[in-house]
Amino acid sequence: MRGCFESSPFPLAISAGLLRELVVLCRASLCTRVDLATDIPRAWLLKINILQSRKIQFRPHVELRTRWSGVRISPGAHYINELHAIFFSCCVIQRHLCHSNGVRCDDDSVNLHETCMKEGEPTALGTIVEARSAELLDRQFHCGVLDYYDHWDQIDPRLAPHHECLSTAADIFGGDLVNLATYAHHILHWLSPDRIVNRESVVVVGAMTESFIVSVRSASDAIARALAYRASDKPNQAPSSSLEGLAKWARDNPSRVNPSIAPLLLGDSLRWFSELRTLRDHIVHFGAHAVIHCDGRQFNLWAHSPKLGWITREPLLPLLAGALKEMVAFGDRSAHAIDQLISFPRDRLRSRIVEGVFVSSLHSLIRVAHQYGNRRHEGRCYSMTGTTQRQRLPRLNT
Repeated sequence: MRGCFESSPFPLAISAGLLRELVVLCRASLCTRVDLATDIPRAWLLKINILQSRKIQFRPHVELRTRWSGVRISPGAHYINELHAIFFSCCVIQRHLCHSNGVRCDDDSVNLHETCMKEGEPTALGTIVEARSAELLDRQFHCGVLDYYDHWDQIDPRLAPHHECLSTAADIFGGDLVNLATYAHHILHWLSPDRIVNRESVVVVGAMTESFIVSVRSASDAIARALAYRASDKPNQAPSSSLEGLAKWARDNPSRVNPSIAPLLLGDSLRWFSELRTLRDHIVHFGAHAVIHCDGRQFNLWAHSPKLGWITREPLLPLLAGALKEMVAFGDRSAHAIDQLISFPRDRLRSRIVEGVFVSSLHSLIRVAHQYGNRRHEGRCYSMTGTTQRQRLPRLNT
């Protein structure tokens, strides 16, 4: 299981009293019998918020996959649902020093406190969950590819033949969306007037930008994995490892491409991906860096290749928001085509979403990007080269 005993900063010898309390906790866990899907199938675990005694303290620390409605919850949650069991890491603390809300506990009693999730609170820190209503909250994000996800222990019988390919693709795509939300959150964090003037802002934003671009490429490859499943009438003909490989196969073998899938892979439909892939490849493989230029109000991306010169010089947020929107739109179109080919159940449409504490940053990025698209600013500028100078942002190469 993913919970573990963590060493205390204080030395602690194992004693008969400690063993006695462990027995008490084990009895409590056996009596509670809350079913939880962990790495050990059908495990029975204790459903608690805080379980505390004189020498041992349990606190909510790890969020795992649950068995309720097929929802998977990723590691790290701080929320507890009455119907969602969560496994906790436990921490052995200094003997006779156990505090709960500032109150010292000096007796041998075990205090068990359960809390239920309030209406509207998130069910996950960042993962795919079942949609609970038709309207999305700010912390939720949907793309058609996500609807294919089923937890390994609760597979929809109607989708069982497609689970291995489509659910895996959805799982990868959902993870990339969570990563993108995290990177967007940190980029937007440094946009505030009191933070953007700090020189370290360009260092953090540069790292987040490179990661964002790489994750968009990864998420696009996850969509390709789903598309390849029905890209040809014959199984295993279309490559599923990358969108670039799938598109090349479609160009080389147009007669083999399923007519419903062909418009997604041929022509100019993937021009956005080609441009992003070129930028990503220069950064990852050919020595270019996502150099961030800051004029005191907005961030701009300067990417320069040692061999080819300038790759791009443009406002950062419109670039990232545009890539995100194109990727999600491509995922929706791909899902629509696949749905027709596998007779996807209508009640499963928009049934899966990504929910998490940083997911709202994806909406925020799309919402505010146009406000930071000025291509020519003069002023005191900071860049990742470490120089400070008065300059004008160069125009884009044409």
